[in-house]
Amino acid sequence: MDKDKQHSLELEHRFDAPPQEVFAAWTNPTEIVRWWGPKEFRTTSFDADVREGGESRAVMVGEDGKELPHGGRYLTIEPPRLLVFTFRWEEPDASETEMRINFEPDGSGTKLTLTQAPFDDVEELNRMLVTIPTLSDK
Repeated sequence: MDKDKQHSLELEHRFDAPPQEVFAAWTNPTEIVRWWGPKEFRTTSFDADVREGGESRAVMVGEDGKELPHGGRYLTIEPPRLLVFTFRWEEPDASETEMRINFEPDGSGTKLTLTQAPFDDVEELNRMLVTIPTLSDK
């Protein structure tokens, strides 16, 4: 893909918890299943082998009952400051993106920056905007 044509997503949110706690919420499957996905979805499972090279798989269910399974592989784990993993919907011809989560101390809290790329086109990016965890809704 031509780098000039890549589409990316960046979200920032501040949490009133130290980086260690926010990082743990992103790496403990028991915690992730409680908040993963936007409020219109519930996550029915989140299995993860949280180590570099380990894999994850989650299933979100929309209000209409449709399941949205997806998974990925952990690339970089540097507690409590950086988490990098791939993301791919489980459907034919789905492309793979990379999510990079930075956890920065911000006073007594944490500034989280999520970057996801590359998206093949605007439609793919828009689909992710609908289903990505909103970081503050749950």
